[in-house]
Amino acid sequence: MSAAVFIRPGRAVILPERLVIFVFVSWGALTAAFDLIQVPQMLSLRLLTGILLGSMLLFSASGFGWLLIPLEMLAFGNAFQGHVLAYYASASHPLFARSNGFFFASTLFLSVFLAAAYGLGASSALRDALLRGSPSARSRYQQKLSAAALCSVVSLASVFYFT
Repeated sequence: MSAAVFIRPGRAVILPERLVIFVFVSWGALTAAFDLIQVPQMLSLRLLTGILLGSMLLFSASGFGWLLIPLEMLAFGNAFQGHVLAYYASASHPLFARSNGFFFASTLFLSVFLAAAYGLGASSALRDALLRGSPSARSRYQQKLSAAALCSVVSLASVFYFT
């Protein structure tokens, strides 16, 4: 028998992408809520989100997604929670007057969350495509990467439309 029959990639613990993203975004939000890490607000929201989403697509397409996207979501959770806390601290209007930013915040948060989850899925699919080389693995990689790009475009559109 050939030795290639017995060579298989190592069995690793498989974590769902959405769980990893949720844990790191929550961790970043907690660091902002408890003032553990304070990031200076030097960049505008448009530029910060554009850099975040562009690098997320770059990391997921290059295969470094499992290393760098969770750290990026930690930074996003911190920045997003910082904006929310600053908004609540400065808001003195009644609740119905403040609710116009709710749609923007929920659209932005959900689309970035989905873009990161699909980006991690694309990174996993890229690894499978490189190990197996099958057309189905390449197709799964292309589907995940295009879904991450679509969610990133929705995020950028919501930032540029609402701010």
